[in-house]
Amino acid sequence: MLTEHTEINTSLLFEGFFTAHLLFASVTPASLISRYMKAFIPGIMVAIISSLLTCTLSDIIFPYLGAVLLGYEMHLHICIIEEPLISAIFILSGAFCGYILSSKIVRLSKYTHMFHIILSAVAAGLYLITYGAGEITLKSVLFIPVIAVSVLTPCILNDIAVPVYFITKNLRSDNERKNQLDRIHSEHHDHHH
Repeated sequence: MLTEHTEINTSLLFEGFFTAHLLFASVTPASLISRYMKAFIPGIMVAIISSLLTCTLSDIIFPYLGAVLLGYEMHLHICIIEEPLISAIFILSGAFCGYILSSKIVRLSKYTHMFHIILSAVAAGLYLITYGAGEITLKSVLFIPVIAVSVLTPCILNDIAVPVYFITKNLRSDNERKNQLDRIHSEHHDHHH
């Protein structure tokens, strides 16, 4: 069982990883929209809304539901409600950094996406430990698929699907969309198809 001292440390660790996740999650969509649409306000707004929702899903809601389904008694702690100012500072900082750095760092979204996934996986695991699982047992191995599902879907939505939708929605032809998608894909994977 976790001691009170350990609970405080895991809680602080979770908060740290969650806020870092908010920062990186907002950098990626802002940088992609800035780079490919040259749009400031839409890029910032999409980054704020998308990261706020997807980070909460991947680090809190999905792990919480997964642990409850596995029979753990969980405490629901939603950071953006309980610490809105801290969350806002990191989301806004990431969105503005993404916008500014997109013209200075080649393949910025590739690197931020990678860090985003790592931070989300650690935050989701820390959430499970901090807010209910308590002790690590053999049953805790089942957290691996919970964390995988918790992280992959929201992170891919945030970093790829949502910005790509906004980037390509007003393009007139299928050829323009295909070319834009190819450019974005090559930025993430260092090659063209």
